Amino acid sequence: MLKSTGKPIVDGTVTTPRLDIGKALGESEPTSPPTPDSKPQASHISNYRAYAIPDPGIVQSPVTISGVTGKASKSLQVHVNLTHDWHPEVKIDLIAPDGKSYPLKATGGSQTQGALSATYTVDASASPASGTWKLQVEDRSKGGVGTLRSWTLIPNSFAKKGAVAIPDAGTLDSAIAVAGLPGAASAALQVQVDAVHEWSGDLKVDLIAPDGKPYPVKSTSATDSPVSGTYTIDAHTSPASGTWTLRIQDTSTGAVGSLKGWSLDFPSYESQTPVVLPDANYVRSPITVSGLTGTAPKALKVYVDITHGWLGDLTIHLVDPNGKLYLLKPDSSSESGGTLQHIYTVDVSTAPASGTWNLNIDDTDAGSAGTLNGWSLTF
Repeated sequence: MLKSTGKPIVDGTVTTPRLDIGKALGESEPTSPPTPDSKPQASHISNYRAYAIPDPGIVQSPVTISGVTGKASKSLQVHVNLTHDWHPEVKIDLIAPDGKSYPLKATGGSQTQGALSATYTVDASASPASGTWKLQVEDRSKGGVGTLRSWTLIPNSFAKKGAVAIPDAGTLDSAIAVAGLPGAASAALQVQVDAVHEWSGDLKVDLIAPDGKPYPVKSTSATDSPVSGTYTIDAHTSPASGTWTLRIQDTSTGAVGSLKGWSLDFPSYESQTPVVLPDANYVRSPITVSGLTGTAPKALKVYVDITHGWLGDLTIHLVDPNGKLYLLKPDSSSESGGTLQHIYTVDVSTAPASGTWNLNIDDTDAGSAGTLNGWSLTF
């Protein structure tokens, strides 16, 4: 069996088999990683690596945006999570790919200490969208120490502002053009509406997708129910890019109002924190989701980017905020080493959307190590 399954090796005029134990035992050839899937474009890009803030000194934490043409948003949002002994010493800036600095927080202010968790909005339209962005935290005075725990860049802002009258017993259409998002829209599309009306119960609100499909947002009511708020829409059967229209219908005469503004958020969360995968051990990598109401979708997409010496050693689970595990990839004796870049679709409809999700990677056999390059969740 060893002779008949070995690979023939020619040495001069002599041909002998190189023994192949796997073939002799009936095992198949190792399979290569599947063709890489395209990385989804995330609406929230985070670096969860903790950086010590020098006393005094400067620390920078990077995230990278790719595949987005043109300039950055006029309402780019940056969420910062840090701790420090003395907040007035801390200066925070966002450094764009072209080197331009956008101030987020100046020194001074209230004399506080401990955790600082804040979201800043900047007009970064003078800089390119794609490239490496850096959060820069500077301690400008000696005497206090701290840690940059994490930060998130929210590059995609699709919003329309400016008050527009809602006709009495009429219809108002307000459009937002969405570009740069390939594929289908979100199963948990967030629609934020800011409107005032003398009798909001008269109003019927629908979201019209680029393919013309209407999605109910708010129905009429016998009571003066508020129209302003955040609504979650399952729009995964419609394309993401194109013109979205918010349609407000006043179904009765006698009251007037105005649409002050509205926005769309296609929630997708990416961790760009590399994690070393120890040999014959396991690790977890977190992604924190906030602001989403209700349960997660039936078709949550999980993108995983891993490089490993033997991918067959790895068992990968998604862990929801309640601690429930969902198998994404089992271990296998036939998978070879290389880079795995794959999108898994999983039904997590019993889990809450908001909270801390984890990717659990278990190396089940000794002999090879690797790195989790990053991962993402698309709702």
